[in-house]
Amino acid sequence: MGPPRIVPLERGGRRSRSSGFPATCLSRSNPTLRAFLTRAKSSPQIHATSDKVLPETFAQTFVLTIDSRAPMKFKPALLAAAAFLASSAYADTVALWDFNKGSTKHTSSMNGAFFETLNGVTTTFVSQAGSSDRNGTGQALNTAGYGTQGTGNMTRGVQFSVDTTAYENIVLTFDQRNSATASAWTALLYTIDGDNWLQATTFRMLRDSVFVNGLTFDFSNIAGVANNESFAVQLVSMFAPGTSAYAATGSGSYGAAGTIRYDMVTFSGTEIVAAAVPEPESLALLLAGLGVMALVRRNRKQA
Repeated sequence: MGPPRIVPLERGGRRSRSSGFPATCLSRSNPTLRAFLTRAKSSPQIHATSDKVLPETFAQTFVLTIDSRAPMKFKPALLAAAAFLASSAYADTVALWDFNKGSTKHTSSMNGAFFETLNGVTTTFVSQAGSSDRNGTGQALNTAGYGTQGTGNMTRGVQFSVDTTAYENIVLTFDQRNSATASAWTALLYTIDGDNWLQATTFRMLRDSVFVNGLTFDFSNIAGVANNESFAVQLVSMFAPGTSAYAATGSGSYGAAGTIRYDMVTFSGTEIVAAAVPEPESLALLLAGLGVMALVRRNRKQA
């Protein structure tokens, strides 16, 4: 009787019809893990688990264990595979502003971050009631000093600069609350060199005087954002698309006295893990282990 076989499962733990020991795959976005579990049918038992299921856009952390019954000749290959798969990790908070201390200084950051206002916009700190912040007595950032009607399109707002060195898959999330006379439209701009700004997306606020939580933009597929000390974003008031005028968030008219609140401005990402270069002896064992696995698999197909 050969070593236990792996049975790959989809999310939710549904067992396939094959017999053997299950291995759970928790991320559809991790094809490397799925392929490894599917193909390693001649390997000893491997059990991959995650203690927390995150959204599909985030990677997963897996704990891989090798059955103690595994022959020694299999272990180098499996250990190498486990090390490779270990690069999948939970999203870390690269930088966060919760404004609860009544300051525009970042609450936390991995490498450094800073905040600034643009073209005369001013800030105060007000109640964060209704935002996603779980601190019931916390504060939010209130911004004012936006342009008069028909002026200053995409020039007034706030800027968050975040050093993403050693991080990739950067995702921005934030909460926003507009007063009735504030511009309903906000543009998200970004830079990867500190000088040239590009538009990532726009957000339209459909309700006034309430927080809209969890506004999100995923920078994962934008070249240059990852591992960049010069990365920054701006949230700026903009004209209604296709026009040369601001549209009010509420049912009335736009007014320069309108205010915009922000809270829980968060940049998340996954740490970039460099692949380890094996020692010559370890590499030889790895190749030997892979060769044995391939031979066993071929013999099973011929049987």
